[in-house]
Amino acid sequence: MVVDDIAFKTLTDPTGKANKGRAFGGWATFDEVPNKSYARNQLAITAEMKPNIGYVVEVEITKPINAKIGIVGPQDAVKGGGNQLHFFVTAADRSEVFRYITGSGKVLP
Repeated sequence: MVVDDIAFKTLTDPTGKANKGRAFGGWATFDEVPNKSYARNQLAITAEMKPNIGYVVEVEITKPINAKIGIVGPQDAVKGGGNQLHFFVTAADRSEVFRYITGSGKVLP
């Protein structure tokens, strides 16, 4: 999952006390995300959608949910083409369904 600075700091909070309620997004990918350019172009994460895409993290799904798996479509001037998962989980419920894999976060160049 590609996340911004705030979500990354929340997920990696060493105290474990950070409120993760809004740290997880509603989309993810199975693709290796090597850099911000890949996230912007192949995953079509536009600046309007997510202005800061500084990190990628691995997430475990802890209970059965509905999701749609497919190919990223174009958004405005970007072509898409990456793989995506769209989770049908409300933002309020995501912290009950997703778990950050400790140590998986990396900065996107």
